[in-house]
Amino acid sequence: IITSHGKKAHLLTDLSGNPLSQIRILEAQVDIHTEGEFSLQNSLEMARASLHGVPEYGHREVLVVMSALSSCDPGDVYATIAAMRADNIRCSVVTLSAEMFVCRRLAQMTLGSYSVSAGPGAISALFSAHVAPPIVPGSTVKRRRWVYMGFPMQCSYNYPTLCQCHNRFSYEGYLCPRCKSRCCELPTQCSVCNLTLVSSPHLARSYHHLFPL
Repeated sequence: IITSHGKKAHLLTDLSGNPLSQIRILEAQVDIHTEGEFSLQNSLEMARASLHGVPEYGHREVLVVMSALSSCDPGDVYATIAAMRADNIRCSVVTLSAEMFVCRRLAQMTLGSYSVSAGPGAISALFSAHVAPPIVPGSTVKRRRWVYMGFPMQCSYNYPTLCQCHNRFSYEGYLCPRCKSRCCELPTQCSVCNLTLVSSPHLARSYHHLFPL
């Protein structure tokens, strides 16, 4: 999650497959101050840098939610849009105010969607439209790549143990099947051996999007 105010972009949370960690950080931002102008270019550049490490089999997508009527950018925002397109990053925009040409252009060039909220009741529907993964164009070539995954067992302890993901002590956690280190949330990546740790419901959810009923 990236926020933009004061003509700058601010990284609020890192990429994560666990929605609970994202929600906790958002709930903690009650007293955040967001004075200053919005910068679309700085936000896109930070998002592009965050998605740089996503492998070829992954999907790179940015959802811009904004209410500003202008963008204060340090350079050529259209050059940044071209770079997003070259990196195969799909950019969609949901605006809570009037339409902006540069945002419409961003969505068109990156094969994203552009939506303008008609009122408070339409916001939820606009966000829900981005829940399902988008259809990959037929011209896009995806190389097959094997992904190692671990299915850790949930364990309870009579004494507090240290988790490797947050460096906190707790009585419950998930044991990595490869290195036997403990994490407290799924899905995640083991911080010791870098194994992707998931549960069977997470895998079933991905399969459901690939082969819908």
